Amino acid sequence: MSIYLAKSEMINFFKKNNMDYKLEIPTHEHVATLYREGEPNYLNFSDYSERDLKELVNDYEDVIVQEEFWNYNYCDYRNINPEVSDIFVERLKVIIDDYKDFTKGTLTVLILLHELLLNVYLIEKLDVFYCYLEKLKLSNKHIRNFLINMDYQLPLTKNYLALITKTFSSVDIFDFLFKECCQFDHNEFRSILENYKVTDLDEAANACFSINNTKTSLEYMLIIIDMYDDKIDKNDMVYYNYKNKQPYLGYILLSLKIPMKLEVLYYRVIKEYMGKYGSVNFQLSDNDPNYKLVECRKKEIKEYFDLF
Repeated sequence: MSIYLAKSEMINFFKKNNMDYKLEIPTHEHVATLYREGEPNYLNFSDYSERDLKELVNDYEDVIVQEEFWNYNYCDYRNINPEVSDIFVERLKVIIDDYKDFTKGTLTVLILLHELLLNVYLIEKLDVFYCYLEKLKLSNKHIRNFLINMDYQLPLTKNYLALITKTFSSVDIFDFLFKECCQFDHNEFRSILENYKVTDLDEAANACFSINNTKTSLEYMLIIIDMYDDKIDKNDMVYYNYKNKQPYLGYILLSLKIPMKLEVLYYRVIKEYMGKYGSVNFQLSDNDPNYKLVECRKKEIKEYFDLF
């Protein structure tokens, strides 16, 4: 198995089943390089087949195979390109902290992680998939880091949901859900969160509003608050010191800069927030950079709900 083969099989599966996905396969010009008398000879992607690559590696020990095509069934350490791309080095950080620690086993683990994703979709029965996960010889740390850092958007199935809930706890699930954006729609997001008890609403809010899309953040924050089954604030008055740099949902909401087109959505979130005993009575220090904004927002919220 190689990363390329795992990705290709996944894409074929998604296309066959009309599933939405974001997953690109490598189309490097050169799949493998063989130097003879100082001159490079290439196996190009346009001419590539797995059979040809295997024969080339078996016939010549010094063939350099591009990392995404490196197959653990017949390639060896000497077939790894010593000058891998910066992007690939970044991907390896889900397994190792520094490239100097790179070994053949590192690349094998990365392939196995892609193979795990492939089996999410190829294994049909959920109970069989659970058995597969129990026997899997991959550390939960590597799976967690891989799922958080991969830039793929994959369809949510029962098996994928099982993998997510086995890998993440209520403490780190939001690190996965909110990367650069949320890859799941509202119903999928809710179906994932139903498997968790939201215990730290402030950290959830911090992750939710870390993505660079206020509308999306508000939409998902509405779901999170709706699923929170405790009082948000124990007291009506909240004293907040921004210098502590601790995320706090109320402070995040009150200090948001809201364009007019998002006001209705924003006040839906505020209404849900206040309905769960979230306080808008914040006492801030005068030197808080958001002091004027928060004071103004408190008045606006009061006026809005007095009006409606």
